[in-house]
Amino acid sequence: MTNEFSVLMYLLTRASNTEKGASEGEILDALHMPEKLGKAELQKKLEAFDTYLQPLGMHVRSNPLDDHWFVAFRDEITDLADINPFGGKPRLAATLLATIICAFKFGKQIPVEAIHEIRQKKSVEQDLKELQRLHYLELTGSTASLTPLIGYQLDLLALFEGISARMAENAPNLE
Repeated sequence: MTNEFSVLMYLLTRASNTEKGASEGEILDALHMPEKLGKAELQKKLEAFDTYLQPLGMHVRSNPLDDHWFVAFRDEITDLADINPFGGKPRLAATLLATIICAFKFGKQIPVEAIHEIRQKKSVEQDLKELQRLHYLELTGSTASLTPLIGYQLDLLALFEGISARMAENAPNLE
């Protein structure tokens, strides 16, 4: 188990500008586990590894945007909420949120015009270019696409639950 934990620590702590950790397939390959039968066993190993890391203030998380598993400090998300990663520019956070909302409707290729409509600003192009520079999204012509970086820095499940709850509060009562 110790060697497996060493392999998991190596794989789950790898990082680049927009990606952290490893995919399920990479982990299964590294642990020499068959893909079909190994998924359930891998889940158990990741849970055991998470339990092992908790006293160190870390835990295993999954990024739903790129299906990568990674190790994060327990307070990383909280710390991110306490400091503005956009350097005191709340308009960037608003544009990023508008982009995430548009991703619900349009999928991976988000029309810049749709982001513009939600933001209701004269122009969002400068914000989008700055978000691209920060590696949160990629711009291709008149479309934008989110990078996996968002899934590492935001608790997307909590965000989506919050949006759903807010929409439910504001929905008209159909009774």
